[in-house]
Amino acid sequence: VNYSNPNVAPFTAEWDTQFKGLYGSFPLRCYSSDGRYLLLSSISGSRNVLYIYDFTEEKMLSLDSPLGVNTSVNGLAIFGHYVVVNIVDCRTPFRLYIFDLRNLNKIDKDINDWYLIVEHEFKKEEKNKIEWNLDRFYPDNELIPVESIYVHIRDTQSKRPLMVLIHGGPNGNVTLNYYIGVVSYIALGFDVLIVNYRGSTGFGQASIDKLLGNISKVDVQDCHEAIRRCLEYTEPNRSVILIGGSHAGVIIGRLIGEYPNEYAVAVMRNPVTDLLHTYITSDIPDWSLAQSANSQFDFETGRNRFADTSLITQLIEISPIRLIDQIKTPVLLQLGKKDKRVPSSLGLRYYECLKAKKIPTKLYIYDSNHALSETSCASDCFVNTVLFIYEHLNLSS
Repeated sequence: VNYSNPNVAPFTAEWDTQFKGLYGSFPLRCYSSDGRYLLLSSISGSRNVLYIYDFTEEKMLSLDSPLGVNTSVNGLAIFGHYVVVNIVDCRTPFRLYIFDLRNLNKIDKDINDWYLIVEHEFKKEEKNKIEWNLDRFYPDNELIPVESIYVHIRDTQSKRPLMVLIHGGPNGNVTLNYYIGVVSYIALGFDVLIVNYRGSTGFGQASIDKLLGNISKVDVQDCHEAIRRCLEYTEPNRSVILIGGSHAGVIIGRLIGEYPNEYAVAVMRNPVTDLLHTYITSDIPDWSLAQSANSQFDFETGRNRFADTSLITQLIEISPIRLIDQIKTPVLLQLGKKDKRVPSSLGLRYYECLKAKKIPTKLYIYDSNHALSETSCASDCFVNTVLFIYEHLNLSS
């Protein structure tokens, strides 16, 4: 499924019917009153999905959205024998539905088994203004897909910059969902591409394992290809902005180093730019070894692997900072001085190197930790991100 044929429904391949695992926590009220059913929220590919485990029949059942495959289902709670869900998409923040679990084992379930309680009301001019499409491809002739979600304005005549959101982790995921940040970026004149590269959760264990020892290669390749495909299917000649934090710093740093003429702006929050530095200073040095070299961390000897010069060399070779001399892209850095996961010293060294090479760059340091999630901090990051992009793309504010 791709953007060039928007009439084809996504999420209809055989791959989508396969169980990918359970990701996430249990809802607070996850059992039916008779103890027969257990509510399980999870992720399948780029969607939030819902499963019900039937203890009597000893089987797992999928509770599909009554609004079709182009929506996500968030399980909220079970009250008696009714399950309450929120059905969302990239345009709609809430549609509260209930489903009667007594209909769960019907052979032919239909829309009439669902009851709408309340849904978001659009202003007339907003209705159907935002659209989204899924692209899926299989790199390297493997069975592990890469997916991206393209969120955009319907029938726009202007050439809008493409903002690419890359998640961290690397075993994270950004699903088909309502995000106020994405909607805000679209309102400010951007189209948005969200990439779930190999290694993202929701795609099975093989996808998680694919990145062990392969970061800075597989993830970078997947994101670059997803962006290339999006441009090919939509508008090839427009500016591309990269945004991401934490492990996304590895991907973005490599992209602007390997493809210095293809990316207009990069915004990096607490980015991993030096994997040797991360191994030495992070509170999860085992992460660096596993993802970079597929090597076990010895908790008895700790970080004392410096006699292994091949390991040290590998950490340096795959680090984004090694490509600093090739970068031309303006870079905005946003760091938390209390960050223990990716200490701010990494970003500071990267900033110094960019300044020394006279690359347009700006640095903001916040009294925050790795997440930069406090309202005052997150809002400041958002505003300064937009201002930096507007400045370097010469957009009118």
